[in-house]
Amino acid sequence: MITLDSIRNPVTAELAAFDEFVERQFTAEGELLSDMLRYALSSRGKGIRPLLVMLSAAMNASVPGAATGRRACLAAMLVEMIHVASLIHDDVIDEADTRRGKPSVNARWQSHKAVILGDYILARNMAIGLTSGQFDLVTHVCGSMAALCEGEVLQDECAETHDMTRRTYLDIIHKKTASLLGVSASAGALAVGATRDRVALMRRFGEALGMAFQMQDDILDYTLSAHTGKPANNDLREGKITLPLLAVLEKVSDERRAELIERLGRCRQDEASVEYLQCTVVNEGGSLVGHTTDGEGYMRSAREAGFQPEGKRMVQLGAGGAGTAVLVQAALDGMAAIDVFNPRDAFWPRAERVAAELERASQCRVVLHDLDDREALRTCLGQADLLVNTTPVGMERIPGCLIPDASWLHAGLTVSDVIYQPRETQLLRMAREAGLKTFNGMYMLLHQGAASFRLWTGREMPIQQIREKYFQ
Repeated sequence: MITLDSIRNPVTAELAAFDEFVERQFTAEGELLSDMLRYALSSRGKGIRPLLVMLSAAMNASVPGAATGRRACLAAMLVEMIHVASLIHDDVIDEADTRRGKPSVNARWQSHKAVILGDYILARNMAIGLTSGQFDLVTHVCGSMAALCEGEVLQDECAETHDMTRRTYLDIIHKKTASLLGVSASAGALAVGATRDRVALMRRFGEALGMAFQMQDDILDYTLSAHTGKPANNDLREGKITLPLLAVLEKVSDERRAELIERLGRCRQDEASVEYLQCTVVNEGGSLVGHTTDGEGYMRSAREAGFQPEGKRMVQLGAGGAGTAVLVQAALDGMAAIDVFNPRDAFWPRAERVAAELERASQCRVVLHDLDDREALRTCLGQADLLVNTTPVGMERIPGCLIPDASWLHAGLTVSDVIYQPRETQLLRMAREAGLKTFNGMYMLLHQGAASFRLWTGREMPIQQIREKYFQ
């Protein structure tokens, strides 16, 4: 199997030389700026851009050892630091709290300091490049900075107007992602003296790779099937129309398109609208069919936790996007009765229809209750075998618990939450302290991702390997 490590193997020494080069070149005066700089450079991610530079240099070098020289390291530094600075600025613009699983620079030191750090990295980067005298490399790389800015402005404009075409989308991802990956590949060839044709060829390769990379990233944001280093569904929360949603908007009626756009406009403040739009879209026989794999993922995780649904009773909190998927799958998997508690919000009419359809199509009794009916909730909990929270209440940005206290729970009740960050919500902590069996959304995430992977590729995802690597 091809892995990132196997791709790195031919240029391991070159990448080590590059890391040492960056460490020597990027220093700052003052304790605060030095701390911020070290923090930003310590979480540079997988280093795809320097890897492309070094692979291209090694592939195109006519003289042995040329790929390990100062020019190759300089080329890799120029593209990587542009990328690092752009991510810092992006996190400020998006008000992102995390980056690759750690607090973002703006979250740790405030946005104005993050902007200064990004500017410092760009300035320092260009200063090192110019004082090196390698003007051809500096000139070659600099144009990508303008492309990044153009792409960001165009994307923001489209997010505000919700006016997006496929051509505009491709233009955005070319400027924001593909242009710098293209420059990474071509800069490596340029650094070792490759011909103009070879430099141009490497640039086209890098741009094609960048387009594919960004499309995949946009898909993963919807499927929730991979750790991307940023919160899932982030594009929706920012009002962005990316390829998965664009593919739907291109096929639906004008009325349906208007409805989806209206939902998108609410996503910045309304998590329910995010859930509504979140889906995996695949092409089946020329028709676009939306698949949600949340229900399958949840029920598989429930069985792994030792809960067998056949003939059991469930209380479900919430009937949004994920909630509807869980409800349907639980009924299909043999649950005897499900009591759903949801506010009388935009999801209520759909929840009524789903409940009625499930009663006709399955052996499960499904009753929809108003979440404000606390007496009914307490009564139903007293009869339930399983409680699941499918609302966003309990997430880090929406703390709290819909169950008032542990007296509402009883021995023998299994308590679950589809939330996986934090891994233990207030609800799960309360249930655990009461001695009840609990499970969170981590394995729902795993199995939902596996189902999405199967839909997209027709292949089985290596669940056991992923479980051993990330879930221990």
